[in-house]
Amino acid sequence: MKNMFWIIVFALNTIVSYGQKKELSIAEQNNDLKLLREKLDFYHPTLYRFCTKAALDSVFNLVKSQITKVRSSNEFGKLILPIILSIRNSHTYLEIPADTNNKIFPIDIKIFSGRLYIYQNLSANPHIQEGAEIVEINNVPAQVILSELKRTVTADGYIETTRERTIEGWFRYFYPLIYGNPDFFSLKTRFNEGETKTEKVMALVEKDIELYRVNKHKKPPVLSPPFYSFKIIENKNAAVIRLVDFSDIPQNEYFKFIDSCFIEVEKNKINNLIIDLRWNVGGPRNYPLYLYSKISEIPFGYCKEQIVTSATLKEVIAWDSTAVFEKLNDSFYSIKKLKDVGMGVQNSSNNPYKGKVFLLIDGQSGSGSAQFASLLYYNKRGTIVGEEAGGVYSGSAGGVSCVLKLPSSEITVNIPKTWIVLDVDDKEFYGHGVKPHYEVKEDIKSFFNGRDNILKFTLDLVK
Repeated sequence: MKNMFWIIVFALNTIVSYGQKKELSIAEQNNDLKLLREKLDFYHPTLYRFCTKAALDSVFNLVKSQITKVRSSNEFGKLILPIILSIRNSHTYLEIPADTNNKIFPIDIKIFSGRLYIYQNLSANPHIQEGAEIVEINNVPAQVILSELKRTVTADGYIETTRERTIEGWFRYFYPLIYGNPDFFSLKTRFNEGETKTEKVMALVEKDIELYRVNKHKKPPVLSPPFYSFKIIENKNAAVIRLVDFSDIPQNEYFKFIDSCFIEVEKNKINNLIIDLRWNVGGPRNYPLYLYSKISEIPFGYCKEQIVTSATLKEVIAWDSTAVFEKLNDSFYSIKKLKDVGMGVQNSSNNPYKGKVFLLIDGQSGSGSAQFASLLYYNKRGTIVGEEAGGVYSGSAGGVSCVLKLPSSEITVNIPKTWIVLDVDDKEFYGHGVKPHYEVKEDIKSFFNGRDNILKFTLDLVK
C-alpha cells in the first residue's frame, strides 16, 4: 500500500479516510456542495450515462436536506459519497484528508464465494489462524459487513466484480467508513467448517501493521513492485507475461520489457502466450496500445471518439486546433479526429506475434487493462479467462481530470474530462466489462496451498 497523507485506494474508486476532525459549518457544507455540482456539470462527460439528471438532482437534494448541523470533513465526505456512487464511474472519486494515527484492522483478507477469510495475520495475536473464515467482527455477521462495505465502493457501470476485489484488497480502509475505529476487534472465526472460536485483536496504526508484515515475512500487497514478470513454461510451449500495473512502470522501462518478452517468445518459438492483467488497474493508454500492437496482425481501431463537455472542448481546441468534432447536444461534443494516443487507425508491430493468446482478467482489471481486454475480445484475437473486467466494455470517462479541492472540507474530487469511446460494439455488455470466455474464480483450497487455479485452468486449455 502506498503511504501518503491521503489513504488512496487505487482505481476503485472511492478514496477513503478515517479521522479528519475539522469542523464545517452549515454554510461551509452548502458552499462545498454547490461547487461540487457546478464542476460536475462543467466537466463530467458521462454524468448522466447511468444516472438520469432527475435521479442525480434527487440525490443532491437529499444531501442538501441533511446539511442541518456542524460536521467534520470526514462526516461530510460520507454525506456526499452517494453523489459520487450515483455517477457509476471509477475515475470519479473522493480523497478525504486522513489521520494516519488512527488504528485500523490488522488482518489482510480474501473473499471466496461471498465469505471473508483470513489471508495474512498482521496483528499481535498469534492465535489468529490464516485460512480461517471470519464469521463475525464485533458481533456483526461477516456477510452483513461485506454487503455494507460494497455499497461504499464505486465502479464503472453495473460491474460488481470490482467492488468485491476492492474490499478484498483494502478492507481495513473501508471498514471505518461504516463501523468507525474501535480499539479492538472481537473476531469470531472457524476453520474448515469446524467449531467457531472468538479471539480479541487489537487495532494498530498502519506503520505497525507494515512492520509486522516485514518482521513476519508476509507477502506484500498485490500492487507492489515488481510490477511485471515474464516466464516460459517449456512443457506447455507457453509463456506468461504478468503486468500487475501500468501506471507505476516508467514508459521506457515498460516498452523495453515488452520488447524483450516478444524477442524471447520468438527465439523460443512459443505458440501460446498468456497475458496476465489480473489486478492491473490501468494506466496511460499508450501502455495497453503498445502491448496490443504486438499481437495484432493487422491495423486496428482503439479509440473511436472522445466525448467531452463544451468546457473541455475549448481546452482541446487550444491544444490541437486541427481537432474535428461535432455537436451532440447543448452540453456535449464528439471529437472525431485528434492528435491523441489511440485516435484513428493504429498500426500493428513490424513483426507481430501470430500464435494463440490467452488473457487473464478480474474485477481489478480496470481502465487501460479493461480497454486491452475489450480490444482483444472484439477483434477475436484471443481467449479470455477469469472474471468480468473492471472497466465498461465500450469505454469509460477517464484520462485528463479536473482535480477539484473543495475549499472548506479540503476534500479532493477527481472529475474525468473525457469519455474514451472504444472502437468496439457498444451494444454488447451494456454497462458491464467484457465477460470472459471461461469464467473461473479463485478457490480457497488452491489459494492457500499456493496454487493459481486460474492459470492452471488456462494452461490446461493449451494444446
